Amino acid sequence: IAPYLHFYKEAMKLHSKVKSRFQKMIDDHRRTYDEDNIRDIIDAYMNEKNLRRSKGDETYQYFTGNDFRTSLTLFLQGKYISPV
Repeated sequence: IAPYLHFYKEAMKLHSKVKSRFQKMIDDHRRTYDEDNIRDIIDAYMNEKNLRRSKGDETYQYFTGNDFRTSLTLFLQGKYISPV
């Protein structure tokens, strides 16, 4: 039923735009990453992944771009959408 609802289609378009924007931000950070100059949460996330990898901690594998995009999306939803 949901795919036939107008607002659902609009929400999916918006979700796609947000996902693309976050991916571009992450890709830009990957290209310009400097472990000695942590600029924001994206750099901190990559730094933590690299730190865990260098220590042989297998949990570094869970630091994926998809997970991070999801975390950013949830963060923004919590910031701009208040509970009723």
